[in-house]
Amino acid sequence: IKDCSTPRCALILKSRLSFLGRYVFDHNSAPLHKSESCVILRAKDIGAMESYLSIQTLLGAAEPDIDDYSHGCGSVYAITGNTIEVDRFTHFARKIGVGQSDAISQIEQLLLGSPSANNMAVDNAPNLKASGVKKSIFSEFCKLHDIDDSGCRSVAIKFMRHRQGFDLERQCRDILGESAKSLNVVPVLHQFSFKKGDDGNDFTRDLFGQGPSQRAMNLVGFRFGIVMPCANGDLRDICYREGI
Repeated sequence: IKDCSTPRCALILKSRLSFLGRYVFDHNSAPLHKSESCVILRAKDIGAMESYLSIQTLLGAAEPDIDDYSHGCGSVYAITGNTIEVDRFTHFARKIGVGQSDAISQIEQLLLGSPSANNMAVDNAPNLKASGVKKSIFSEFCKLHDIDDSGCRSVAIKFMRHRQGFDLERQCRDILGESAKSLNVVPVLHQFSFKKGDDGNDFTRDLFGQGPSQRAMNLVGFRFGIVMPCANGDLRDICYREGI
């Protein structure tokens, strides 16, 4: 049904059939990692897809309707072609796990690195509230966070068996993320924990009980987890491509 429905209806159906309402697993792919204490699986994140498609519709409109811009955010700034208001942009950013201040900072850095930045004074930050976010800058922001043309991205979901390991990993990542941003610690996009018998983890049992390569995997005991961005390759792939 979801394959022949309209894009919006298909997205709603997918979200209802997805882990935590936004992560779609590949039944046939092998785990990225598997041990006694944790399992890491690749998934597609569709959580920001609706917001992304809405933005693309506005950016592609020749003459945007002011009602389309003001309906979601209550703002009438930046009503020009190929532009969205900053409130709509930050709403999308939060959907992919980027806070408002970080999202604005990243956009400002992209603006200062664009060809149009030659006309800006070095000490003057762009007034995004007045100018909005241009289509080209929004596209660069999406590339920065590996958002594809459909508004999805690949993520790695780490299921953990023990709460102690779950808490320790979160604490270590928080400390490194705050005190040493230059280390480029992989961010945590989402985290979850289930109580025993929670339907959320029964979903993974039902899902992976059907896939041919996942038949022997039972994730019911893995009640804790974090979601991280997923790279396009691992260390083995890099060594192969670089001839190391």
